[in-house]
Amino acid sequence: MSEHESIERQIEDLLTAELTSTEFSNRVFGQFHGLFPRLGTTLETRKRIIASDLWKAAQARLRELERRDFARVRKLIPATEATV
Repeated sequence: MSEHESIERQIEDLLTAELTSTEFSNRVFGQFHGLFPRLGTTLETRKRIIASDLWKAAQARLRELERRDFARVRKLIPATEATV
């Protein structure tokens, strides 16, 4: 398995991992250690990456995790306001 294939596999595995949106974003898209940046080091490869189904799936998963995390925070707000 090539390094490229290995990185894609890691991204695919993270699509179903139970992470916070921040953890997922950092691992997949993070500027210094993210998996996608490791795949594309040139403008041309980056253009291909953001047009890929894997990129689109990762973006959709990030939005899903963000909605879930936001819903959790919204549930905490009334309890927090009651203690202030």
